[in-house]
This record gives sequence, structure tokens and C-alpha cells, in this order.
Amino acid sequence: MNIFNILTKFINRSLNQEETRVLEQIKKGNGNNSRLFSIVKDYFSYKAVDLSAADKERVFEKIKLNTGNFTYTDHKPFLKKRITKLNLATYAAVASVALLISIGLWKYVTDNQGELNILIEAPLAQTREVVLPDSSKVWLNGGASLRYGKNYLKDRKVSLTGEAFFDVRKYNKATFRVLVNEFNVEVLGTTFNIKAYKNQHSEVKLYTGKVNFEVPSLNRKITLKPMEEVTYDPLTKEIQVSSFEKDEYDWRSGKYKFTDKPLKEIIAILNQNYSVTILLSEEQLGESMFSGAIGKDEPLADVLDKICISTGLNKTIEGDSITLY
Repeated sequence: MNIFNILTKFINRSLNQEETRVLEQIKKGNGNNSRLFSIVKDYFSYKAVDLSAADKERVFEKIKLNTGNFTYTDHKPFLKKRITKLNLATYAAVASVALLISIGLWKYVTDNQGELNILIEAPLAQTREVVLPDSSKVWLNGGASLRYGKNYLKDRKVSLTGEAFFDVRKYNKATFRVLVNEFNVEVLGTTFNIKAYKNQHSEVKLYTGKVNFEVPSLNRKITLKPMEEVTYDPLTKEIQVSSFEKDEYDWRSGKYKFTDKPLKEIIAILNQNYSVTILLSEEQLGESMFSGAIGKDEPLADVLDKICISTGLNKTIEGDSITLY
């Protein structure tokens, strides 16, 4: 199994189960394979650099030229198999190449990204609020990342991976731009949400203000008005614009926020989220209005108490069935 293929997939987070097992063997070893892994890991884990697949491939090609295309041989219990070794001179070459590549590619990346070298990430399954130097606020959904440069106040430009909600403040009439994969979003002062994951439909929802959605490769620019959204398919290059109603679920707080919502619609949401059966003793009760916030992970018993207090109803529980009356 080729160690360079293993390391490339490690960097791109595309290892399968068998390749992950092989990598664990490499990491636990104390030979040159393990040291090579450490060099590559340290280089690519430098958070200020977000290399494209082509850049990563270029790194390994340069390393291969200085080390040779050697393979990692698995060693099973009770079987002694030879692991191809790098001699000391070759290992030194690897370290030197890694250093040179680091310097060269760092310059390449900063030149092409406009020195967007300040990285902020949200941990998986958590959200993170970011206040930018112009007091604009960004909420990052779990696993999302945002970059901006040290000269941000002169060039209000950020890049986004994942999902984020923006509350952009006006600042010296300077345009605010979000760079996302193949498209850009340009605004002055507004609130909007962007969802852009690799190889998935991207989505921009505008709540207030005005934004320009642009796909440079298609020479397409679309201006969105409040309560309009645009979806973009990176594979088919298809762009669709439509209207939407204000979202009731706010992923930033993990809560549903209802204002005069018919009880029958709330019950439908609860039945789906909690996998239960909630019934109404009389059909007309479904037209009762409820206003309030319900946490997505809030215990069902607490949610039902909140609804009953607000609407003046009571509840009975029989097995998995709950009836409001």
C-alpha cells in the first residue's frame, strides 16, 4: 500500500477503514515512515494554510522526487515483514523539501487568498459566535470555518466553509464580501444565512437588506431581496431563486421560535422530532395559537407543560400516545 496515497487521503479526510488501520500502524511505529507522517501532519495541520487538492498533490510530488516512491508493508502478528526504510540522508531530504515547500506554498496561498490567514473554526456539533473588527457578527454552525485577513478593515473580505449566519454592519461604505467555493456574496449591511458544504447544494437566504450573489465562472450575478433565497448546484451549475417564509428553527440557539403558531402545526413538529403520537381531543383545538420558544433538545414533558400552560389545556398519557384536551 503506497504511503503517499495513505498520507494524501489522510490530509483530504478520505481514508477508508482499511487505510485508517494502516495509518494507525504507521503512527505507532518509530521508524522513518512514522517520521515522514509527522512531517506531513505538522505541515498540513498549520491552520493558516488551506491548500486545494491540486496544491496538496504538488507537495507530495515534490517529496516523492526526493525520497522515491516507496511503499508501506503491513506487519501482522507473528509475521516479520520488512518495512521499506528511508536512509538518514533521504529523511533529511524529506525534511528539507517539506520546509522549502512550506515556505513556497505559504507564499502561493497567501498571494492567491489575499492573505486570509486568520482562521476561526466551530467545533463539530457546536456553534460559535464571531465578532469581526468592524463589529459585524458571524455565527458559525458546527464544523464551519471562517477566514479573514489582518487588513480586514481595508478590504472587508472573508471566506467561508460550511454554514454561517451573518449580521453585517455598515462600515465606511465599504463592501462586505463572502467567498464560498465557486460563488461570492456581496453586501453593504444586512443579515443573511449561507450554507455551503463541499459537493452539496449551496444556499443563501436573505433576511434583511440586499445582497448580490455571483458565480464568476458563469458570469452570473443575481440581486436578492429580503425573504428570497438562492440555491446553487456546483455539479449542474443550476441556479434557482425563490421566496421563503421566516425560519422558525434557529440553529444558532437550537430553539424553535413560534409567534401565533396554530397548535396543530406545532404538534406535527413535535410528533416528528420526538417520535411520539400527540393527539387533540377536539379538532378545533388545533386552531389555538401558541407563541414561545422550544429548545430542540428540550425534554418532551417540559415542552408539553409549556404548551398546556400557554393554551389552558391539559394532557393525558396512555402508553406512547398523548392527548391534549
